[in-house]
Amino acid sequence: MGTNRWNTIQRLLVVTTFSSLDELIAWRTSLKEIGLNINECTIVSEVGSKKDKAVLQEMGSVVFACPGDIGFLGKIKAEDLNRVVNTKYDALLKIGPNSSKLNKAFKKMKFNQTIGINTDSSEFDIELTTVHTRPQHIVNFVRNTLEKIT
Repeated sequence: MGTNRWNTIQRLLVVTTFSSLDELIAWRTSLKEIGLNINECTIVSEVGSKKDKAVLQEMGSVVFACPGDIGFLGKIKAEDLNRVVNTKYDALLKIGPNSSKLNKAFKKMKFNQTIGINTDSSEFDIELTTVHTRPQHIVNFVRNTLEKIT
């Protein structure tokens, strides 16, 4: 029997829509609790505008991004988002819908596997649906599902 898909993930990129700083802290905590090194993972949290982005405080392993960070022809203008796009990750975990500009930036990246949660899209290797929205539940749901797949 081969290695399950979860055990192949060390560097994870999580893409979600910003709702609160408490939720981002919960994402960080959840990733740590399941054994991932938060310093090897990145959470990209989409905010509505550059104004929204400007008022948010910096947080380790979290990058705030907005559609305005990407130019008309797809060029990434934000240094922190550009750094994310040029980093190698084992997997992408995308929660819910995001702007089409951000989606295009992430589509250019190479991952060993992509997981979508409630995205209503067929572009992921694995598409999962859950009624739960808490980061701890989502992370455990993904881990439990991937541990069953070899």
